[in-house]
Amino acid sequence: MLETQNQNDSRFNRHHLFFTDDSYKGKFERRFRNHEGLVIPVLRSAHKDLHDWLGPPPKPTAEMMRGCIDTLDQDLTILEINPFYALNAIVNYLDTYKQLIDDTELAAQAQEIQSHLGFQALALSDKTFVAVQQMEQMERLDPGTAITRESQSQTTQG
Repeated sequence: MLETQNQNDSRFNRHHLFFTDDSYKGKFERRFRNHEGLVIPVLRSAHKDLHDWLGPPPKPTAEMMRGCIDTLDQDLTILEINPFYALNAIVNYLDTYKQLIDDTELAAQAQEIQSHLGFQALALSDKTFVAVQQMEQMERLDPGTAITRESQSQTTQG
């Protein structure tokens, strides 16, 4: 995970892949939205740009939410290594869901969610990659100001 030496690093905050907050009501929906696999660390600037550029994804049905939670709960340890794993896992789950569902509207909704997650991944990973490179350069000039070497290798590998 993109961990900083200082957990209160002001350059980062948390992005919920399923937003906005007020769209998810009740215990189950909040559990889904706040699942550790669906909340990823991002640069503040990338986070702001994402929300300025992209509206919220379609809200999944309760069945889709349950499937996403079940999918992510199968391997929580990978989320510590690569927070973007959840995006791929959810896209794959929704592919299977679309094949099994006998409802064209729900299949279209699942496709819209997949597309939205793809846009988020593209926007966030590109900006995060550039930022990690910049922080590596800063660390060479002033050790201790950027993310740890171990976190850098994990971030660039996944």
